[in-house]
Amino acid sequence: MPRVPVFDLEIHPRDDDLIAGTHGRGIWILDDVGVLPAMTQDAVSRGLALSPIKPATLFQHALDIPRLGHGAFRAPNPVFGAVITYYLRDDVDEDVIVRVSDGGGRVLRTMTGPGTRGIHRLAWDLRLQPLAIDTSAFELGGLDVGPHGPFVMAGTYGVEVQAGSLVATESVEVRTDPAMPISPSEQRARYDFTVDLYRLQADEYHASVQANLLERAAETAIEDLGDLVDEVQSRVDAVMEPIAEAAEELRSQNNTLRSWWRGLVGEFDGGLNSQGTMTGPTEAQIRRYEEARAEFGEAVEELDMVILEIVPELNALLEELQGGPVQVPVRGGVELVT
Repeated sequence: MPRVPVFDLEIHPRDDDLIAGTHGRGIWILDDVGVLPAMTQDAVSRGLALSPIKPATLFQHALDIPRLGHGAFRAPNPVFGAVITYYLRDDVDEDVIVRVSDGGGRVLRTMTGPGTRGIHRLAWDLRLQPLAIDTSAFELGGLDVGPHGPFVMAGTYGVEVQAGSLVATESVEVRTDPAMPISPSEQRARYDFTVDLYRLQADEYHASVQANLLERAAETAIEDLGDLVDEVQSRVDAVMEPIAEAAEELRSQNNTLRSWWRGLVGEFDGGLNSQGTMTGPTEAQIRRYEEARAEFGEAVEELDMVILEIVPELNALLEELQGGPVQVPVRGGVELVT
C-alpha cells in the first residue's frame, strides 16, 4: 500500500475484510482480519490467538476460460479451502502444528505453519493427508501423482493450532457448492471411491518398496559369498528367480498403475486438460478400479509366497554357505479415515 492519507477505515460486517478509503489512491482491502477481534487481552497474554474460520466450499475450478485478448486484467483467485489465521506473541522453537479432525476426534490432516511472532495464515485444501513417498528408501519415480489426498465430505471439522505448549481450537464448516447441490449419498459414493483409489496407490507403493528392498537385500547377501562353484551357483539362481520375478511383477504393476491411476483420479479431481467432478463414480470407473485391484492382489499373493516360502529357503542356503540371513523389510501402510 502506498504512503497516502487514509480518511476512512471499516471492517466489512460479512467478510471481516478491512477496507481503507484513501485520498487519491483508490480503495484498499485487507482480506479477513478476523484474527484481530480474536486477539483479546486473554489471548494475547496467553501468547496464541486463532481467528474464527470462515465456511469453506467444495468445488472444482472451471477450465473453459475463453481467450481474453490483449490488455485483460488478471488477478489471483482467492485461496481455495479453509483459511486458518493465527497470532503468536513470541517466537517458538519449532514450526506450529495444525491438525484437522472430524467429529469423532480422528485427525484427518496435519500441516505446519511458521513459528515466528506475528500473524500467520495458511490454507487447508479440504483434503485428507496425502500419501508420503519416501524416495530415500527406494526411488519409484513418477508413482507420486501429486501432493493431494481425497476431498473430505461436507460437514463440520475441528481445527487445532499447537505452538509449543500453547493450543487454540476452532471449528470450520465445509459445505457443498450451493450452485451445484449434491445429495449426501452422492457425496458418500464419491468419497468412498476416491479413498479406495488412494488406498490402492498406497498399498501398491508399499508392496513395491518391500519387494525391491527384498530383492536388493538378497542380491547383496549372495554377492557377499564371493565366487561360487557352478553347482552352488545353480542352487542360488533357482532360489533367486522367484524373488526377482515377484519384484519385477510389482514394478510392472507400478508402471501400469501410474498411468491408469492418474487417468482415473483426473476424472474426479481434474487436471491441466480435464474438468473434475464432485459426483460419484460410474459403473465403468468402478469396473476399472476392481480390475486394477484384482491384478494388484495377484502380484501381492506372489510376493507373500516368496516371503513365506522362498526367503526361508534362501536363508537356509546362506547358512549352509556361512552367509548372513536376509531380513524381510517391513511392508508399510497408510490409514485413510472412512
